[in-house]
Amino acid sequence: MDVSHYNALLQVYLENEKRFSPTEFLANMEQTAGVEPNRVTYQRLIHAYCQEGDVAGASKILEYMKDKELPINDKVFNSLVTGHARANDMANAKNILDVMRNAQLEPTAETYCALLEGYAKQGDIKALLQTLQEAEQQGVGFLDTPRTASMLAWSCLPKARTRLHTKCF
Repeated sequence: MDVSHYNALLQVYLENEKRFSPTEFLANMEQTAGVEPNRVTYQRLIHAYCQEGDVAGASKILEYMKDKELPINDKVFNSLVTGHARANDMANAKNILDVMRNAQLEPTAETYCALLEGYAKQGDIKALLQTLQEAEQQGVGFLDTPRTASMLAWSCLPKARTRLHTKCF
């Protein structure tokens, strides 16, 4: 097996929300199979950690990427926003947008969606609306991203309606 097989397996795990140990996956890949991970592998391992809100684990993988001088792209930053949000650390989730800009990357619709998801899960309607306004001011369009539709339908709107109903009625 080569790296593409491992990357495909990681993608299947992520899409099916299968829990696994990214460090064990990496060790098995490198030591048992003798396969060298690539940028996509590390990116997906970071995503796995961040889906669980394990920013410390994601940071370890990020260090591997830096050591190997692999480029850090918007997908990695988007995962980090998700990771901080799932760890209930919205301040650092928001700070990732500044880190992106400092790295000459503009936050994408996916970046803002990850942030919006975090605010929605916390029921922070004010921050959610401010973030939507900021994204609009930055010229970020949401309707062209699949995550937006599902996020709005399943995450933001039900929680926002419940929160608004509780506060307003």
